Formats: sequence, C-alpha cells, structure tokens
Amino acid sequence: SSVTHFEADSEGLRFDISLPGRTESGDLRRQPTENAREIVLVQNGGGTYDRLTWALYPEGQRECHLTVELVYRPASGLLGGAMETMFHRGQRIQMLRDLLWALKRDIEGSADQADQTDEASA
Repeated sequence: SSVTHFEADSEGLRFDISLPGRTESGDLRRQPTENAREIVLVQNGGGTYDRLTWALYPEGQRECHLTVELVYRPASGLLGGAMETMFHRGQRIQMLRDLLWALKRDIEGSADQADQTDEASA
C-alpha cells in the first residue's frame, strides 16, 4: 500500500492510493464550514473518497487533539467485499496513521526549532 500521487493546495487535494488489487483516487475541494476548528473537503467530480473532515481541538497550552474522518466507497461485489474486510480497510487505516504520525513529527520539529530560536535570542 502506498500513496502514488499527491497534490494539495489551500483549496483542496488530489491523490491516488495503491492497495492490493485496487487503486483509489480522491479529488476533494474545500467546503465552507461553521466550525473554525475544522476543515471539510468534499468530492470534486469523482473518485473513491466522498468527504474528509479534519479538526483540531486544543487540550492544553502546547497540546491539541486531531480528529480525521474519511468517508469512502469500498470495492463492491463478493471479491471486493472480501478484499475490503481482509486487507484494504486495515491498510487504509494504517496509511492514514502513518501520514498523521509524520505530520505530528513535522509540527513538533517546527515547534522545537522555534523554541530553540526564541531561547537563543533571549
């Protein structure tokens, strides 16, 4: 399983995910939302993924809780349903976890660098 194509900008994202026997694509565009803490992306003309909701909630001075909800259409039919249950769902979830972990490391690294810069200039 891997992300084989990824493009993003401030208004949306496009991606392809390769799973065993299946390639899933997403073309999502930003949709206005009432909640300032969340970003909602909805399908923009096709693909496997219908909606992505990303929300940050503060939990302390330097901590936050991130929730991600991804709505998608799994493969259909007898073989597609079996592949979804046995392989695709778990691999898709793990891929999202890996991406979020990488994002967390990047954000924490940026915060640590900013703290070191502040301490050096003080």
